[in-house]
Amino acid sequence: MAEVRGKVRDHFYGTTAWRKFRAWYIKQHPLCEVCKRNGKLVSAYLVDHIVEIKDGGDKLSADNAQSLCCRCHAQKTAIARKKRLSGVVQPAPDAPPSSPWV
Repeated sequence: MAEVRGKVRDHFYGTTAWRKFRAWYIKQHPLCEVCKRNGKLVSAYLVDHIVEIKDGGDKLSADNAQSLCCRCHAQKTAIARKKRLSGVVQPAPDAPPSSPWV
């Protein structure tokens, strides 16, 4: 693991497989998927794992990926962190699209 801005970063995010998957996915889904469901058109900058890898999510599955803007990604990450610390695991990738983090 490498350190990025004071955080430990998983080596996986530097692999060719992730970079190719991310480029492909964001090209297919250029808008934040959460904002879009809420009627807003906001550019996506990140490809997020719906169920985080550390919670057992698939690393390279389009079914476990979503394009997010920075704001939505920060909110989702904060909620996932709280759930993980409290012992609650995120739902499977087939969770209702209107609430991907519940």
